[in-house]
Amino acid sequence: MTSTMFGGREKKGNGAEDISPMVWKENAALFTRASKLRRVGRWLEMEDLAPIPDNDTSEQVDARFQAAYASFKPKPKAKKAGEEDTEDDEGPSGETAKQLEKRLTYALFATCKRRIIEGGAFRLVNSILQFTFPVLLNLVLAYYQDVQSGRITESDPPLLYYKGYWLSALLMFFVASKALTEGAYFHRMNRCSWQVKTAISSSIYSKSLRLAASEQQKTSLGEIVNLMQVDASKVEMFMMQLHTLWDGLFQIAGYMIILGTLLGWTCLIGMFIIVCSIPVMGKISIKMFGYNRSMVKHTDNRVKTVNEALQGILCVKMYSWEDPLAKQVDVSRQEELKSLRKIAYLRAFMRAFMTALPTIAAAATFLVYVYGSAGEISASILFSSIVAFDLIRMPLMMYPMALAQFSQCKVSLTRIAVFLGYDEVNEIGYTRDESADGEIIIEGATLYWSDPTKPLPRSALEKTSKLDDSQQSSRKLSLPGRLSRSSSKTSLSDLEEAAEEQSEILYPKAVLSDVNLHVGTGELFGIVGELMPFRAEQCQMNCLTFLFSGPVGSGKSTLISSILNESVLGEGSSITLNGKVAYVAQSAWILNKTVRENILFGLPFDQE
Repeated sequence: MTSTMFGGREKKGNGAEDISPMVWKENAALFTRASKLRRVGRWLEMEDLAPIPDNDTSEQVDARFQAAYASFKPKPKAKKAGEEDTEDDEGPSGETAKQLEKRLTYALFATCKRRIIEGGAFRLVNSILQFTFPVLLNLVLAYYQDVQSGRITESDPPLLYYKGYWLSALLMFFVASKALTEGAYFHRMNRCSWQVKTAISSSIYSKSLRLAASEQQKTSLGEIVNLMQVDASKVEMFMMQLHTLWDGLFQIAGYMIILGTLLGWTCLIGMFIIVCSIPVMGKISIKMFGYNRSMVKHTDNRVKTVNEALQGILCVKMYSWEDPLAKQVDVSRQEELKSLRKIAYLRAFMRAFMTALPTIAAAATFLVYVYGSAGEISASILFSSIVAFDLIRMPLMMYPMALAQFSQCKVSLTRIAVFLGYDEVNEIGYTRDESADGEIIIEGATLYWSDPTKPLPRSALEKTSKLDDSQQSSRKLSLPGRLSRSSSKTSLSDLEEAAEEQSEILYPKAVLSDVNLHVGTGELFGIVGELMPFRAEQCQMNCLTFLFSGPVGSGKSTLISSILNESVLGEGSSITLNGKVAYVAQSAWILNKTVRENILFGLPFDQE
């Protein structure tokens, strides 16, 4: 990016440079220049902005995330005696849902590890500086009480006589230091939140392009969009509250120690009231967690329905399905709003309760201090205690909010982790070379629609009936030098046998086996009929053309999918696809553009 405002400096780097210490100077110049631009009627444009540091770019963030995600080594799950695996506990990639969540959490932490640690250090220093406010205020007020009572006079040493002045200066210094450390903390955690959302969004998008055909049926476009927008935003918001989970308890404990020093054992009254409020906050957080889980399900259904309606808008208009679809969307939206309304009520009650809690605790403590322990309230004790109770209100308010955001983040992390654990296209046995001449080579391929190493789900077994042995006979046909194939005649629904007993475990069967095929450049090759191959001697165009025709379940889609790396390859299978590929899918899909732009598909137009 070239910036005209900053002398035309162009951002360059190898990906490891962090120019953030220099950016603040440019940002200061940016705000100064912005007012001047407004006077001449010009607004800020992209080239006026300071360049983004290299380690904040999406390329660098995604590279760090992918490296950390791949390097994670999950610990094997210890099973208890007699414990059986359940479908809910097992993730699509063989890891459990908890292991997938740990993998994702580890990768996100590794992506911005340095910023998180630095933010935690600044947060710790900031909290310690806040503890000095009631302590220094107590010392300053006590000094003036001593001066008024005559305990401190001009005859005392200067250090003691001017104690109030240097204590006030120290208090001002700590206030300024608190502001600086607080700004440094939010700066680093904001960068962490941006990097986390960037890593999640880019990884979900990349994963959606690499999903295996069998896994694409488990999700929809609406769910993927929800993961990239809604769930990624929830994780991003929680990053700002990450250190609140430990710092909130640290601040509450610190302020209670200060109150114990000022008010003695009577501060236990306020502590007791505060501790009794913790179960209430916990119950509310659990309720909010449950409502949030139910809400995202309705959100997925709503977005999925809208996307499907937009994709099939011609059919919707042709059959006048607008009203039924609108009602279906409205039902999902109303259910979603019910959960949102309940969450809003709980959040409002939590905030009101936590706002009033410090006042109630302070009033009860002062009453017991005066009438229960016969204590004397002085200005130094009164105002210092009020400040401490007022400061303790913030962690009491923010901690329940952090817990609520943590519950939402945990739900989103689980959803994202399961999606990222879906199986991908084949990396072993499949070769692709666009620079070579057009050619298709299949050698000894065994093709599946789902992973043959994973048992079929129980629901699939209950829906299938036991096949007759006579229906499982195979045919073998070979064309010398071209195609040989032995396969089952059954359709895809017949690939799963029903268990004779419910305890029996079955695995997916091969759709096609022992497939051998070779087609070179300039050949027109097709399969016409169930197993009858057809090959023209020469294609008029200098290209490779592949045609398929046959009854349902004969293996056409499986074979084409394997060429496009969309099916699961068995052990020892080898498929090579060279040259560029044009593919016309069974489901029509066009861009909302002209015919020429649909044909070019983003490529430049060459009229010649």
